[in-house]
Amino acid sequence: MESENTNPEQIINDARHRCHQVRAQVWAEGVEGEQISQQTHLALAQSVLRYHDALYEFRNDVELPAIEPLLSRAGDTTQIVVETQGWDRGIRYQEVPAVLEVSPERIIEIAKGLDDAANQIDFDDGSPDSF
Repeated sequence: MESENTNPEQIINDARHRCHQVRAQVWAEGVEGEQISQQTHLALAQSVLRYHDALYEFRNDVELPAIEPLLSRAGDTTQIVVETQGWDRGIRYQEVPAVLEVSPERIIEIAKGLDDAANQIDFDDGSPDSF
C-alpha cells in the first residue's frame, strides 16, 4: 500500500496543481467553442473542494473563499432538461450531480480565491514559498 503524503505544503501544492490542470481543460474546451463537458465541470468542482480541504487547516491564518455553493450541493442530484433526437424527438429530464448548477466561471472564481489564500501561507521552514 502506498503511503499518503502528510506534508501540508506538498498536499497544498498537489491540490493546487490538480486544480490548475482542470482549469486548463476548462479553458481548452471553452476556446474550442464547445460547452464545458459535464465530466470537466465535475472535475473542476472536485478539484476545488480538494484544494479547499488542503488549505482548511490554515483557516485561522488566511481567509478562505466561501465554498458553500459547492458544499451545499455535494452529494445531491438535480434534474436538467435534455433534448432528444430521432423519431422520439422532444425533451426529457436527466438526473445529474447538483454541483453542475454552479457555473464553471463561479467555481474558477473560488479557485482563484484559494490561490490567493495559498500565496499567503508561511510555512516557517526556511525554504522559499513554492506557490
